[in-house]
Amino acid sequence: MSKQRSIKRTFNKDYDESLHLHHYLAIVSKNNDEKTVIRLSKKFCLESKRESDWRVGMEFLYMNGCLQEVRQLITRNKQSHNCVNKTWGIVYDIMLQWKNRAKAAHLLLHELNEIKTNTPELACIVSFLKVSIHYSTYQFDCIGSYLDNIAKQLSKIENPLLASSFTIRYHELLFIYYWKRNELILARKYGFRAINQTYHLEKKAHLHIRLALSYIYEDFTSSIYHLNEAIKLAKVFDNQPLLSIITEHNYPFVCAHFGQADGVQTTDLSEQAHLEIAKGNLKKAKSILSKIPINSPFRKYYLGLATGDRELLIHAYYDFVERRSDHFFARMPLQAFKQP
Repeated sequence: MSKQRSIKRTFNKDYDESLHLHHYLAIVSKNNDEKTVIRLSKKFCLESKRESDWRVGMEFLYMNGCLQEVRQLITRNKQSHNCVNKTWGIVYDIMLQWKNRAKAAHLLLHELNEIKTNTPELACIVSFLKVSIHYSTYQFDCIGSYLDNIAKQLSKIENPLLASSFTIRYHELLFIYYWKRNELILARKYGFRAINQTYHLEKKAHLHIRLALSYIYEDFTSSIYHLNEAIKLAKVFDNQPLLSIITEHNYPFVCAHFGQADGVQTTDLSEQAHLEIAKGNLKKAKSILSKIPINSPFRKYYLGLATGDRELLIHAYYDFVERRSDHFFARMPLQAFKQP
């Protein structure tokens, strides 16, 4: 059967209605590239009359960055007479609110705590979303408390599409968990798994950024390689905010940390100071830092380096460890403190 006839067949009305989303994906994935698969699957999700596809479709579309279509399915699920669909719609609505930073983290967590479910699928989604909110507020110490429960729920999920999607989410979670605990071999193992499993380019880019940062105590070349991969991906889907974060913050940070500051420029004042420190221009670095609030452990670390104030380095260390449970970046001020 030709590619065109195969595609046409998948859109036959009677044939479509006999398929679940995961069956449909298996068929169209055989003869089409990634972009075509997502385009066809978006259409399937929005045209399906099956309530289970409305639920699973939200996860598939969210994981592939199709947020406009997720919003449509959220509305459809919340309007459903099926209480299970209503609850799924509420949870994914909270998910989009978190992604768009439309509501304070503590309010979203409160809403999630009100969700009651006995289904492993929704329990997993709620746990992943809670972890994402904790991560965005630097509460890395909370991540470990979700791991065992997510693993138990994952083993109960029968839908192959959800099982695959949740496995990617779980590997991302394990990457972050081990990264922040300085267990870098395990962290990278799960980071690379997640990159190889996901089709979502933005997710791949974020994973490359985190992998780049995981090499800052070891290998400049590997760190820059992953940043360049993230830049390529950001350009492919024309994500200017993400591209700006990489070029204005992550790239100069890595270069300054390795002492490779020549020719590197940024509009980020913190990283401007960091670059000047790397060049040995401590007076200029202090001048830059005097213009911004020293309200993060990174800025305390930079000011400690610029002024030679060892007490500031210790404060930065404890801010990383005690306020963020971030044992990875805490190594920077600790190493600086130990230097003669």
